[in-house]
Amino acid sequence: MRWQGERRQEAGRKLALVTSLNPGQKYGVGKPLREAGQRRGYSVECFDRRTYPSGEALGRILYNRGIRGVFVGLVSEDSPALDLDWDLFSVVALSWPRHPCPFHSVATDMFAA
Repeated sequence: MRWQGERRQEAGRKLALVTSLNPGQKYGVGKPLREAGQRRGYSVECFDRRTYPSGEALGRILYNRGIRGVFVGLVSEDSPALDLDWDLFSVVALSWPRHPCPFHSVATDMFAA
């Protein structure tokens, strides 16, 4: 019989914040996003696109970890394209994507005032 030790309770559903900003860089949203997610029963994990050889590799990791929701965060000028298999994920862009992405983006129109 297996010992039934104490299990840590994980947050419910998993979400990912995919970005390419350095952690201490201005406009980092990782910590507030994690806190907001925890209040609603989600765990949010940050992923730096630059640390993966391709978007396909990152997409496989996200999918195999059970992550089905992706926040696209701010990206740096020299970041590689975010070429995930978008059909596997629900996506929210937190900024205007630097590279063309096959999902809708919403942004304010500052000239419409």
